[in-house]
Amino acid sequence: LLQDIMNDSAFAIGEQNIHYLEKKLGMS
Repeated sequence: LLQDIMNDSAFAIGEQNIHYLEKKLGMS
């Protein structure tokens, strides 16, 4: 269970980073 939570958190953080980079590059 803890592993699943960690995986979900890492995935969510990765998604946020992707959206941040897209906005920074003007690709939103």
